[in-house]
Amino acid sequence: MKVVIVRESPEKTKSHGTAPDRTLPQVVLPEGYNGKILLVSVSANGIKKTVILRSGDLWHREILRNTEVEIKNLGFENALVHELGGALIRFEPDGVMTIYGASQEFGACDKEFAAEMVRKAFPERTVKLTLLRNRFDRMISAGLGTT
Repeated sequence: MKVVIVRESPEKTKSHGTAPDRTLPQVVLPEGYNGKILLVSVSANGIKKTVILRSGDLWHREILRNTEVEIKNLGFENALVHELGGALIRFEPDGVMTIYGASQEFGACDKEFAAEMVRKAFPERTVKLTLLRNRFDRMISAGLGTT
């Protein structure tokens, strides 16, 4: 599975060079991924406040925990990492990517902002937003499913 990682600039080493905020990929989203995404705010000594998009777990809180570990592994032990809300994303069979829903635990992210980040990561694809994809999503939004 291909994972798309979008960086604002070339990767630096763990020493962070002169621009430590450039070590942090803005988007980590596997090609073909259908699941939860989370917008996360990160700031630390040497990192100006930035927003990143992460994916890759069945639970939004686990995506947040994995992001905290990622940041610490880059050498930013005292970084402030805060969730900014979640959503779901689906790679449709026709090539369109759909962002929808919200995190029951963290609430909805700014889906327009998330869509712009995804468009930069996948410029060849169309990214669209919907409130809900189907009846099952309505059940999740009503608290009858899991987040």
